Amino acid sequence: MEKSEKKLRDIEIENGEIIGIEYLEEKSPELQGIRLGTVPERCCVRVKLRPTKESDILVELWMPLSGWNGNFLGTGNGGFFSDIFWFRGWHMFSEDPESRI
Repeated sequence: MEKSEKKLRDIEIENGEIIGIEYLEEKSPELQGIRLGTVPERCCVRVKLRPTKESDILVELWMPLSGWNGNFLGTGNGGFFSDIFWFRGWHMFSEDPESRI
């Protein structure tokens, strides 16, 4: 993992920087006792973007550690509905909807 993490940290991002890399284990979240599925083992990369001086955009990229199906999904909008949705085998990212308090 260390070699892969170094490769990620060496990526140059125009007007941005990687602020965190975390490896997360597989989990099976539940809501009121109902299993919602399985979130695969993954690498979570957090990025801060500042395309303008006033910008403070946080992006989170989830990459499954195995079984990637070749698809990439980007989510987000200008409101409170930006979220990470976890579909098995997808690489995906979501931006911060700037609703932080």
